[in-house]
Amino acid sequence: MKKILVTGAGGFLGSAVIERLAKLDKYVTTAVISGRHPVEFPSNIHVKTANLLNENEREELMRDTRPDIILHLAWGLVGKDFWYSEENLKWLEASSHLCRLFQQHGGSRFILAGSHTEYGCGYSGRVEWDIAEKSTLYGTCKLAFEQVAANFCERNNIEFVSGRYFSIYGPNDNRPVYSALSASIQNMLAGRVFECKAPWNIWDYIYVDDAAEATVRLLESEYCGPMNIASGYPRMMKDVFCTVADIIGCPELLKFDERMTKYHVCSANVELMQSVLHYQCPTTFREGLERTIQWWRDKE
Repeated sequence: MKKILVTGAGGFLGSAVIERLAKLDKYVTTAVISGRHPVEFPSNIHVKTANLLNENEREELMRDTRPDIILHLAWGLVGKDFWYSEENLKWLEASSHLCRLFQQHGGSRFILAGSHTEYGCGYSGRVEWDIAEKSTLYGTCKLAFEQVAANFCERNNIEFVSGRYFSIYGPNDNRPVYSALSASIQNMLAGRVFECKAPWNIWDYIYVDDAAEATVRLLESEYCGPMNIASGYPRMMKDVFCTVADIIGCPELLKFDERMTKYHVCSANVELMQSVLHYQCPTTFREGLERTIQWWRDKE
């Protein structure tokens, strides 16, 4: 059986991916966690605790596991200013070293969790081969690693894939610091007013279970290169938050700052995902929101 190493396995997307891999008996899966908080996994999942920013711990991890496949989901998203944090440079360096170690220990397929921010700050219907525009330091570092790793892997006969994920939402998302959707749900459930400061922005949201299913299909495919992982149904943020308020039943708690006339469009062309992975996201946005809001209610 092939050995899979999943970094960031205790994260939002990672947990959903591990849940699916645990049901497949053709892999030996090792979940890598930071150890900052307790995480429970199915009994057939091996667990390793490692600080991936530590060179010695990276080397020990790769020496002990020697995976055939890496699913690299880990990347530091800490603090309100993580988009421009120098921590991104540390993750760029650590990820590059992880890729070299993977090659040294005989790895054959490297899958990166890329980001829609690799395209820049404003774009509509981007396809995988579009030229990147000016982005955040986070997006720039993700793109830099993708380009370097793709070149390195090609020269060393390693398959390289980058799933460029658009905005993921759903249950178990504890990221209100940088997730406006989670912040809106938390505030309105608590009876607090939530103000949308960019109502005209257009965003592509994908439900976490759909993103996880697409990830496993990408892992099992023979495809190499970048691929958008998105719903393909962009929505205006004003409509997004109106749906949240409608489900919760508190439209009076939703306010809009409509003075902003400029707006950003973040939408993906998903033809490649649909044709290669034979997958179209089945969860409607309202269905996903209802499940997400119920999770927050149960949590509270």
